Amino acid sequence: MNLRTSARARRAIWTPRRDRIRKGASHYFAQLKELSLDASGVAELVRDYLPVIEAFEPTYIEEMHGIAEGAGVPFEDIVLLNARTEILKLAKPEIRARLKTPDEPDGCTGVVVLPQASGAGRLIHAPELGTGSANAPRPPWC
Repeated sequence: MNLRTSARARRAIWTPRRDRIRKGASHYFAQLKELSLDASGVAELVRDYLPVIEAFEPTYIEEMHGIAEGAGVPFEDIVLLNARTEILKLAKPEIRARLKTPDEPDGCTGVVVLPQASGAGRLIHAPELGTGSANAPRPPWC
């Protein structure tokens, strides 16, 4: 999306997609409700995660604001759809606490070999499931 797109153009692009956006967001809101989070709890998760998104690519925030404005839906709905895995994981307090302590390194490693590149002609997906170390235990989402 061109970030300089006018409000009128954003509405023309996103208003016809409003119902699909709402339907998609409602699916994830239902999952979060099962974890005892209401709309304000989800908004808090989104606020907590925005610095991570901004550190990765600041224009994503602006783009999601434009989509929300154009579709006439809450900004949190758009962030939830775009960062659903992360937001769902952050609903768990033990994972959310790690977000607030960024000094500890974390991460997961994986490799994918496409069928045409493997000797057996099969897809190979190998996540690294190491145990971490005393200073940086394996993140629970690995």
